[in-house]
Amino acid sequence: MLTDRMYLTNAGQHRIREVMAEKNITQVEIGRKLGVGQSTISNWISGRKPILPSYLREMYKIIPDESIEFLKECEEGDHLYYPKERQRTVPNSPLQLYYSAIDDIFKRIDNNQRREIVRSLDGLVTDFETRYVREDPGTN
Repeated sequence: MLTDRMYLTNAGQHRIREVMAEKNITQVEIGRKLGVGQSTISNWISGRKPILPSYLREMYKIIPDESIEFLKECEEGDHLYYPKERQRTVPNSPLQLYYSAIDDIFKRIDNNQRREIVRSLDGLVTDFETRYVREDPGTN
């Protein structure tokens, strides 16, 4: 179930990369031991894709280190979090899907691109308010 999957925070991503470098363990090695491809490991470690807790625990067994015990604990906190859609009360609502899509896009772009998108969204909001929210003076 998608809601059982977790994402690594920036701090979690950074810590795992450090431990992998310290222990000279590659994404390919981890993937081979977990039975998934290197690109899957890359997506998990970069925070682009969520991870099932069972894989988090197995990853900890492959690269055991006190500083990444958060992998075996699988609790939301400084290093792991559930996707926002898990926290919403109305599953698959249009607003939830919108937030999820925006979150996904913003994770993949830099700050300049984010600013440009926010400026564009501001214009869209004004346009939608004008067309759909504000009352037309000719209607009751």
